[in-house]
Amino acid sequence: MLLQLHVENLALIDELDLEFGPSLNVLTGETGAGKSMVVDAVDLVAGGRASAEVVRSGARSAIVEALFDITGEAAVSHLLESLGLEASESLLLSREVSSAGRSICRVNGRLANVGMLRQIGAALVDLHGQHDNQVLLDPREQLKLLDYYAGPEALKLRAESEEMGRQLAQLTSQLKKLCGDEREQRRRMELLRYQVNEIDSAKLRLGEEEELFRQQRILSNAARLQEAVAQARTLLAEGREGPSALDLIEAALSGLTEAKRIDDGLANFSRSLEDIALQLQDLVRDISTYGEKIDSDPERLAMVERRLEMLNDLKRKYGEDIEEILRFRQEAAEELQLLAERDVIVDKLQEQIGKISTELSAKRDELGRIRREAASLLSGAVVDTLRSLGMSSARFDIRVEGDSALFWFSANPGEPLLELSKVASGGELSRIMLAIKAVSVLPESARTLLFDEVDAGIGGVVSHRIGMLLSKLAKQKQVICVTHSPQIAAIAETHYSISKEVLGGRNVIRIRRLEYEERLSELARMMGDGTGSRVTIEHAKELMSNASQLKKSL
Repeated sequence: MLLQLHVENLALIDELDLEFGPSLNVLTGETGAGKSMVVDAVDLVAGGRASAEVVRSGARSAIVEALFDITGEAAVSHLLESLGLEASESLLLSREVSSAGRSICRVNGRLANVGMLRQIGAALVDLHGQHDNQVLLDPREQLKLLDYYAGPEALKLRAESEEMGRQLAQLTSQLKKLCGDEREQRRRMELLRYQVNEIDSAKLRLGEEEELFRQQRILSNAARLQEAVAQARTLLAEGREGPSALDLIEAALSGLTEAKRIDDGLANFSRSLEDIALQLQDLVRDISTYGEKIDSDPERLAMVERRLEMLNDLKRKYGEDIEEILRFRQEAAEELQLLAERDVIVDKLQEQIGKISTELSAKRDELGRIRREAASLLSGAVVDTLRSLGMSSARFDIRVEGDSALFWFSANPGEPLLELSKVASGGELSRIMLAIKAVSVLPESARTLLFDEVDAGIGGVVSHRIGMLLSKLAKQKQVICVTHSPQIAAIAETHYSISKEVLGGRNVIRIRRLEYEERLSELARMMGDGTGSRVTIEHAKELMSNASQLKKSL
């Protein structure tokens, strides 16, 4: 149940705080006052679409926070746990949309993504906006509504059937590939065999290319390397027109050895110089060894360059580096194995396809049976509800054929049933959707139902009956309704009035919870009397009294 809603800088709303009651809540106000913005705020925090345009002009971001009571909501708790979120008695959803269009979502203070918010929001709020009636015209949505009404078993069978259908499509695609033109398959096998053999014969090693490039550099510059090594050895060990580095160090060491007899404080210097002399001797030896290994063999260089050229050729064919070439080889070998074992695999695929097809057919038959039973019950319940809403001649039928279900409708006596999309007006669609929601309320469905102007295009007695239906729904679920109907507003438990004011040269939306006397004035306004005349106020009192009596009888 939605307890509180906090909104900042959303469109014309600068700041807004609402507390909702557990049963029927209504939001009223003049046309254009911004009532539907409250619906937009709930939709946003429940994972709806967002853009930079929703941010109030001049603000850095829009913020919506919604606090829910989920006590006893096992399905919501399981959903939260499956998303890695902690479940408790209360749940705080928040969403911030920046002026650049970026969203930050949180669940109980923890960062989340929009997809998570959308899943949680769908489990908490069933939102019916002004344009959602058009959903009824889509055959796919009609089937979803029927399956939802049919209950968990239908939804389970539907999900299983869809998954099996995907598996069947994948297996059929594999079988089609394997059972293609045999001549083409032989050509494919020959190509794959050639590719695998070509790569295998190269005897590739990871890291080989880098080593070959190093060898190429060394072999191409052998003379320069030998000259540099010889020069270093000469300077270090032999000297050139003078003493070598080793000669100089040994002379310095000899002098220090004599001097430390006078001052033993020079002993550390002497030991350090001895270490340097030893290290330099090792270095000279290593340099000499390196010079002896330098190979200026032109044949070795040519062999390295041929190997690099071969690698470049393989890279042009199979990948950017040796790792990709080897991966290509693995995939080609697997495909070759698949084609080589084609007959065995074809038999297995055909066996799998046959088994899944049989199981799928049985599930679809069972699902069809459940749907037909549910269609009969739902059609009757919708007709009864529509007649209670003033459509005394309404006829409604759901025809299940295969994997489809179509809604058929007739509003007038003597007129044939036709597909809903071809005959229903906007007002009729609104009442049909309300009727379906009224008869489809299940314990495990969302606990909050939000209607945006469900009374559009309807007035008088019908509005009164819609109010009765909403009040009846509110005994099972929390209902929030944006309405222009005084009959609906009068029957509500909690009544908010929304108005638009000019503050600092800008429009802002204000909202306040109405007490009894204020409700009378608002009902008088809704009945068309902006002056709040005594007669209209008395009418409003009568409306409230009748509504109170009505609620007791429900």
